[in-house]
Amino acid sequence: MSNSFTGLKVAVMAILIPTIASAGGYGAREPDDGGERYDCYASFFKYRDGNGPELTRFGPEQIYDLDDLHYRHGEDLDGDVLSVATGPGTWIELFDHKGFKVSLYRIGPNSAVNLRSKIVDSYQITCHPPRYW
Repeated sequence: MSNSFTGLKVAVMAILIPTIASAGGYGAREPDDGGERYDCYASFFKYRDGNGPELTRFGPEQIYDLDDLHYRHGEDLDGDVLSVATGPGTWIELFDHKGFKVSLYRIGPNSAVNLRSKIVDSYQITCHPPRYW
């Protein structure tokens, strides 16, 4: 992936959201026959501007705790994410606490975002515009 983090429009909002159940999942994976789509994905990077270790996840997916995920080379994400890029059919919400408790960012399709700090602990990827945004 190229470092195309400049000049993209991003919708970023913060709100409180109630806890919901997790669909789970571990490590890097490709879309399967479970309804996942090739245009619905998010790539997480350890450093700003899409640099450093990377992990791409396909949606729809909900991860209750980023401690369960690892970058490609085995390094834990563990909230250690400073940039995120999304595919053309992706909406992702990043949360400050495990269990989807405090929303930090809402990022739409074809976006690349540098995060303010490494405090992402859970996320939800949807493959359609969420009703509550």
